[in-house]
Amino acid sequence: MLVAEKLLLLLTDTETGRVRGQFADRALAGALLMDLSFRGRIRVTEKGERSHRPNRVVVVNDAPTDDAVLDAALARLAGAERRMQSAVGRLAGQVRTPLRERLIAAGAAGDRAATQDLLTTLRQVLLDGAEPDTDTAALIGALAALGRLPGILGERLPREQKRAVRQRASELRQQNWAADAAYRSIVATNAIIAGGA
Repeated sequence: MLVAEKLLLLLTDTETGRVRGQFADRALAGALLMDLSFRGRIRVTEKGERSHRPNRVVVVNDAPTDDAVLDAALARLAGAERRMQSAVGRLAGQVRTPLRERLIAAGAAGDRAATQDLLTTLRQVLLDGAEPDTDTAALIGALAALGRLPGILGERLPREQKRAVRQRASELRQQNWAADAAYRSIVATNAIIAGGA
């Protein structure tokens, strides 16, 4: 399952089927960029590169991924380097429907067990100190950027545990590039949108 699919599953109310969150589509697009990055299809340029300006999304491998959602995203990004916010913007309106259709086809949409499995993994990492895999770290970064931690855990946590969850998410951003990249891309995009609104 893609990070973007996991994020959509967690942001979808299992009762109503509605997606929660003001910036959900942009967060899903940011998660899709992470999925493409994990597969070596895109990268973000760094300061000091001679051939690219810094902090640009560049397609480095446009070969098919054998995943229709990723291939469609890759096609939308091809042809030019883009600022992160621009790349997210190109994908944001095109992501939710195909991801939802895949979750429905897989029987995961509205499936409380699938959502609970993800929440269990998040609890193990955020409350119990387990080490996350790359996908889970990116998911935590995205949820933190959306302001969904610790609330997504669905528990009435004592204040000290809420603080511990936020601290653990912050530590993961410092230790794990995927968590930090997901967090930064969503926070930066949200700031631009809020500033333009």
